[in-house]
Formats: sequence, C-alpha cells, structure tokens
Amino acid sequence: MCARSGANCGSLFLDLRFRELVRTLLTDHPAHLDAASLAYFMHSFCETEKIMYRGEEQDSASNSVVLGPPSIDTVPFCPGFMFNFTCFNVEDPDDPRVGLFNGELSIPGNLLRREVFDPVVNQVPYLFLLCFAHAFSSWEHPVLHVLNLRCQCRHLGS
Repeated sequence: MCARSGANCGSLFLDLRFRELVRTLLTDHPAHLDAASLAYFMHSFCETEKIMYRGEEQDSASNSVVLGPPSIDTVPFCPGFMFNFTCFNVEDPDDPRVGLFNGELSIPGNLLRREVFDPVVNQVPYLFLLCFAHAFSSWEHPVLHVLNLRCQCRHLGS
C-alpha cells in the first residue's frame, strides 16, 4: 500500500482524454458536441472500445506519426484500423479532415492510442516504481524484507 501520488492514471483518465479528443476533433462541428451526442460517444468508448482496445496492433496501416495535438490539419486519416462512433446528427455534412463519414466519427487507432491510451498507461510503471521505492525507504533492512517475501511466496506456492 502506498500513499496516493495524485497522478492522472486509471480508467477515468482514459475517459477524460477521450472526451477531450472528441471535442478537439469536432470543434468545427458543434452539432455533434451536444450533451446527448457526447454521452453516446462516451458510452460507446467506455462500454466497447476501451475494453476491446489492443494497443499498437490497432494502429493505422501506415503507422504515420503526427506531432502536436490533434487538429483538422494533423489527423492522419489513412487506410487501417478505425474506431467508429455513431453520430446523432446525420444532417451535418461529412468532413474527412476530422473523420466524419456517413454519420459516424471515425478515429484512427494510432491517434486514439497516442492521445488517449499512451499518456495514461505510460504513467503506470513509473508510479509502481515510485510506490515500491517509497515502501523500501521505510524499511530498516529492505534486503531482508525482500528475502522474507520470497520465502513466503515460495511457501504459498507449494
């Protein structure tokens, strides 16, 4: 057990980053940013896409790299794995620059990974090491505690 770090790490922060990505992509399409549409995007992400996400395996085929925050000019819409989210306002015209196609918002896998998953997931190993270092710093003889834990684990496994 460790004290809270205050870091933005966990499922809730994936949701918040996804919501921000959708708002950024649809800045010029406010018809899709109403409360009902955002709630549906969030529901679809939380209940399906986030759970089924497999990481780099779902990057776009070109694995293109875009530096900086997503915008109309930097979203790499190319052949490859796309995450599709149904839009409520189908009368808003298609805009391939932001991924609006046939009543859906399509987000490339590499963009979703880079803007939503990587920033949160990449904090986990660091926080684990920080927690582990904090725990060791409070022990008088950390090596003896590690050996004792190894013995206990070995005993439990037999």
